[in-house]
Amino acid sequence: MTDEQMLQEIRSLRSEMDTLGDQMLSIRYEDIRGVFIEQMRLAMGEEGRRSFRCEATHLRTSSVCQNKDRCLSSLGDGMESAADRFIAGDAQGAERMIDEMERMVSGECSPCMDGSCSKEAVETLHRVKAILSIYHNLAERLGHHRSEGFPPEPSSEVSPEDTEEVLAPLANAWRVKVLRALRSGERSLTDIGRSVSLRTGHLQFHLRALIEAGYVKADRRRHLYSITARGRTALQGAEDLASRLGLLAEAADPSAGNE
Repeated sequence: MTDEQMLQEIRSLRSEMDTLGDQMLSIRYEDIRGVFIEQMRLAMGEEGRRSFRCEATHLRTSSVCQNKDRCLSSLGDGMESAADRFIAGDAQGAERMIDEMERMVSGECSPCMDGSCSKEAVETLHRVKAILSIYHNLAERLGHHRSEGFPPEPSSEVSPEDTEEVLAPLANAWRVKVLRALRSGERSLTDIGRSVSLRTGHLQFHLRALIEAGYVKADRRRHLYSITARGRTALQGAEDLASRLGLLAEAADPSAGNE
């Protein structure tokens, strides 16, 4: 084995080890993220319960409504049930219960005889819903779109143009090779070209597309290129998609793998 072949073998092994490391880190991150979101849901549910209890205590002393005790007792029972549902993962059910309580307080059949009391009660319910919304937004920002209690995001929200913008930079084998080469660490233009066997002019063309897509970052001062977190996610997603489609094709035609 020549020195060049040995160097290629070492680089290949290093890339495989880095890929394995990325996968292990991804697993750990998913576990940590799941635990964090779970704890946030518990905390938000308890905060919603606490917020309502504090306001109910205030209304019992400030309201002049003759029906306040019966009304607040009913609302309290409803809020306890809503909080239990939210903590159990049924966020939609919790929000529906809060909406029903709001209609009971402010609707035509409301038993409330004190306008300021009913107004404060509605505002309290709105604050509780805001707490649930904070959790929802946090879960989305962490990529936990399908956490318990929330429906999956409809695919229609991702436009065909957005899909093209994300996938187009990866619809080229050379660019995938460049991203794989950078997955093991930052490299110079010459090193990347040698690794993927591509001339400088062609390499610069592909790097420019990857940089514009946000998949690669260029350090102009040190003349080095590195893959971004967005690039790692894009590459992993593209590889997973290709792998799954390949498995589906084999499942559809079992004889294909025996030719």
